[in-house]
Amino acid sequence: MKNPPANLVQARPWHFIHLAEHLRPDEQRHVMALSGADTYSADVAAAAAISAEGMRFALLDDAGVPIVAGGFVPVRGDCWEAWMMGSIEGWETRYRCISRAVRWSMEQMFDHGARRLQITTLADRFDALDWYERALGMHCDGKLCAAGAHGEDLVIYSRVKGGSP
Repeated sequence: MKNPPANLVQARPWHFIHLAEHLRPDEQRHVMALSGADTYSADVAAAAAISAEGMRFALLDDAGVPIVAGGFVPVRGDCWEAWMMGSIEGWETRYRCISRAVRWSMEQMFDHGARRLQITTLADRFDALDWYERALGMHCDGKLCAAGAHGEDLVIYSRVKGGSP
């Protein structure tokens, strides 16, 4: 797919604010596990997303409301860490659209020099893990036992340019 999906746009601060206020509970736990926070704060999550380096995008519904937003943060060299925040409603109604938009974004990253795209997440987010593999073609690199801020197990999934792990 050469052209971006019509409803994929450059992320704006209000997209992140809206999504942080409507974030799925499993993603709230993810934020706390990676940030070290004891409670979820939509303000803190939005501020972190707004200030993130790298490429950022938002996917809007037909009314212009963000359903997901995310991006890729440089890790080292041509390796990038993916991140995304989404609403319950967005995932329930736009699963396929979200998958297409994220795959397109990943291809753009590879076309612009990325060698490896990875994501670190909670090991018990089974729906997300299945999505990384089936919809995004990512590979599980391994489990990081007790690596979360509160002792949660994390996993890393990746996709490298050319499709092989």
